[in-house]
Amino acid sequence: MNVIDSVRILLIAMLGIVPAGSSDANDRSARSADSIWTHKSSSIALPETIGGLPRQLALTFAPSGPNAHISFGSTHGGDTLSIDIFRNTSGNVPLWFSQAQRSVESLGDYEGAKLAVPPSPFDPPALGSDTGLLAVYDRRPTGKRQSIGVALFSVGDWYVHLRAVSFKRSAGDTAAWMQTAIADMKLPPAPRGKPIRPITACATPLAHPSGRPEDVPAYGLVTLTKREKAPDTRISGSFWCLDSNLGQGRVAYRPTGTNDRYLLATDHVGAALSVRGEAPTGGTPSYYSVVSLRPRTIEVRAMLDRLPAPAHALERKSANQSLRSYNIWPSVQ
Repeated sequence: MNVIDSVRILLIAMLGIVPAGSSDANDRSARSADSIWTHKSSSIALPETIGGLPRQLALTFAPSGPNAHISFGSTHGGDTLSIDIFRNTSGNVPLWFSQAQRSVESLGDYEGAKLAVPPSPFDPPALGSDTGLLAVYDRRPTGKRQSIGVALFSVGDWYVHLRAVSFKRSAGDTAAWMQTAIADMKLPPAPRGKPIRPITACATPLAHPSGRPEDVPAYGLVTLTKREKAPDTRISGSFWCLDSNLGQGRVAYRPTGTNDRYLLATDHVGAALSVRGEAPTGGTPSYYSVVSLRPRTIEVRAMLDRLPAPAHALERKSANQSLRSYNIWPSVQ
């Protein structure tokens, strides 16, 4: 890796756009002189030029790592396109698109940006009608126009997140430019998706009991240590709603019509906490689990006697205590 690439990697990390999972993996540059760059895990291929911009950098995380970050733009600044490819371990397109919006709205660099093109469905190539979502923000720093767009769609077991920044285009033109960039991608064959809609706020509050949750009795830990295979941590739901926003891009979502489980997304590229009741023998939950979801691993953070509020689940993650860790890559895909 040359000095220029090293500096770029450092800048990406400082800007907070490195995909989740890099903390427990070795970063490496995947940039090559080939005209096509392929994300091996998903078979998504990106030509040397996307949306009229040349590829500047491509990163994967650890050998055959799941997630990737690819950027296109000029070495002299100006318009940019950045793409994140990350594993579908939770949620759905509207949920992670909502997180993509938070990634723009919470950045100080984009302070004052106004939503100019509201979240709208679009048609990713060969993936079905209205199966992707995009939005564009308009910002005028020091009198100059700057449009910032986000788009998200899924390809099989992978999410693709695109962020576009333009200093020349209107919000409407940026939306069209983003769809052109997506059409330039070489996507592998995948099942056609169903039409989707932007996420909305939950109609009812989360039913977490009062009082501070306590750790479950020791039998729960015995059960956990005897488990050999990784538990199924996915919370199923065709439609999701936004439960609460804890700030800094940390948002709790629930499957529509439920109030006893939630997914607490902690970034915009797949990192989350799965919080739900566990009933090993059926019936009433024996305990409530707080599980960190990463591209390569899941970590059981807590086993509690009641459903915790999202803020308490976040506390358990911040405590950096892991009761058990399971590898889910590449054995589980």
